[in-house]
Amino acid sequence: DKNECVLTVGNKKVRLRAATEEETKKWTKQIQEHAGIFIQVDTISKLPRLGQGSKYIVTAKFKGTNSEQQQTTWCQGTGKNGAETEDCNVRQQLYLLAPDLQKAVVILSVERRPVDSNEASEREFLGSCELPGASVEVGKPIVHKLLTKEKEESGITIRLKVRVGGTALQGRDKGSTRASAANVTRA
Repeated sequence: DKNECVLTVGNKKVRLRAATEEETKKWTKQIQEHAGIFIQVDTISKLPRLGQGSKYIVTAKFKGTNSEQQQTTWCQGTGKNGAETEDCNVRQQLYLLAPDLQKAVVILSVERRPVDSNEASEREFLGSCELPGASVEVGKPIVHKLLTKEKEESGITIRLKVRVGGTALQGRDKGSTRASAANVTRA
């Protein structure tokens, strides 16, 4: 049907039916441009090392909304025994469907747990940062400092890229996980 477009985010599909084919084209363009924000998390650096090391997870959600949060898989830090800090090569991509990209602020938070634990009770918050959706420099690597719960600098940094709109960032990294892009097609 020329008056229908389908929005696919992950494994969810939404069908939109317009009165005219022209209106469908307009909706398709708007959805593709404003579907959401892709955050490609590259590396977390200067993480305080614990014993045999830790695993880390990055969570993204919109500030002040009840929107669904997204998170990476747990990734192990890469530090040498005896070192005070370690880095974590995350190289995964998160996708958030934005309610309003002009007002959207993304909160990224980093937690850790011991390497040999799967217990949720052993998760430790390390820091967070905020990304204003409309003013983020798109597609270029950026480094953010993480803040503690008390809003003080933690010394930890996170390197990432952001893409606003309906297509995923393209990466060369073998380990990168690409989220399903917000694809919009005319049915």
